[in-house]
Amino acid sequence: MGAKHMNSEILEKLKMIPNCIYETIFTTYNTDFTSNAAPMGISTPDMKKIVAKLYSSSQTYRNILEKKCAVINITNDVSLFYETSIDKGSLEKETKTFKKSKKIAAPILIPASAYIEATVDSIQKIDENRFKIIFSIKDAEIVDPCATPICRAPNLILESIIHATRIETYNNKGETEKAEQLINQIKNYRELINRIAAGTKYEALMQKIWKKIQQT
Repeated sequence: MGAKHMNSEILEKLKMIPNCIYETIFTTYNTDFTSNAAPMGISTPDMKKIVAKLYSSSQTYRNILEKKCAVINITNDVSLFYETSIDKGSLEKETKTFKKSKKIAAPILIPASAYIEATVDSIQKIDENRFKIIFSIKDAEIVDPCATPICRAPNLILESIIHATRIETYNNKGETEKAEQLINQIKNYRELINRIAAGTKYEALMQKIWKKIQQT
């Protein structure tokens, strides 16, 4: 199987769709080869390459710049996002947190449901603080057959639907201030979805919800 077909198959098995941002955890080696883990958003424009936008001040970016690779770990366990961002000390105390990858110089996060070993194709400057990194997949393993990366869009859609069902009720009861608060929340969700899921089914569904709200 060619590399491009392999990449597409992996991303399809993870139920990813183009141009949607997914929340993952990047693992890299520091200069002294200690392991570093940090939450990072990724997307795929074509179901072949993986794209991430990183701040140049982050340790992950500096490690990728040096090693030209990273492991992209897939998990739905939000505690891992907490431990790799807000409470890094708790993760470092774990004895079985990381293991060596097969093909690149980056560690694997053992609790992950799936992982992708990726190498850098190119690094493009976005602005003074951020860079766009395009990756190719070198190897991958899906540990849990149900593994799929977290996308915030479905939850935002669900919250919007719940809010939308309450707006008419509040308006009918004369509680217009409460209705307006919910409309503003949905507006914020809509703007976020337009950023993290532009051109996807999530954006289209959000547009339908917003249109219905405008008619109430």
